Amino acid sequence: TIREADGLALSSRNRYLSSNERQIAPALFRELIAVSENITQTLHTAPYLSPEELTSLLQSAKNNLEKQTFQIQYLDCLQTSDLTAPMHPLHQSQPYLIAVAAFLGKTRLIDNIEV
Repeated sequence: TIREADGLALSSRNRYLSSNERQIAPALFRELIAVSENITQTLHTAPYLSPEELTSLLQSAKNNLEKQTFQIQYLDCLQTSDLTAPMHPLHQSQPYLIAVAAFLGKTRLIDNIEV
């Protein structure tokens, strides 16, 4: 993903953002980073991250984004091997993808980050 200096993923859709929305938009990537860092930190100190802990992390990120006027379509953790939701606890040995789609005003933004 190619990004603007503030972290927003480059997209032709970004031109539809108002100036105020454009200032808010980088929060999407910041939340992805926060979720990724929380998962990584947990997996460095514990053998796995439970589905309940993952759900809590994702819900917290959704709440943070909604407070900033994003309308979340999805914010999920997926297995990179087949892009399905993990049906088991997350383990250090597996790569994951945190993916999000959200509207900011009338503009649909998408982004992702590997964990």
